[in-house]
Amino acid sequence: MEAPSFLSQFFMWMGPYKWPMILVSGLVVVLVIKKAVELLIPGLSYKKKISGVNAILFWGAISMAFGIFSQTVSLWAALNDIIAAADISPAIVLVGFYGSFVATLFGTLTLIFAALAWWFFRFWVKRLSPES
Repeated sequence: MEAPSFLSQFFMWMGPYKWPMILVSGLVVVLVIKKAVELLIPGLSYKKKISGVNAILFWGAISMAFGIFSQTVSLWAALNDIIAAADISPAIVLVGFYGSFVATLFGTLTLIFAALAWWFFRFWVKRLSPES
């Protein structure tokens, strides 16, 4: 039997909200690509170019919220298992804590990507505004 790869372990440790987090992160990527294409279309109105920029940051924050909530649920379950176990090694406890932080890391990275894209698009759209 082959040992699981790092990516499959990462996916497995994301906790109970891995699918919503992956879907929301995919939505952020799709929104970023859509907005980049819209900014490259020359005849599009300013209103159309500015619309949807804030949605990128919103969905990035939702992914972060899913990560924190998933971490909380995972820690709660791990602590209940520790309480129920008569004897548990510190290594097992540390692996459990390591696994609980994976979802928060994934949500944070999604939020950072969304925030950078949001900042870039806001800056770019302000340069295209009719008032400048």
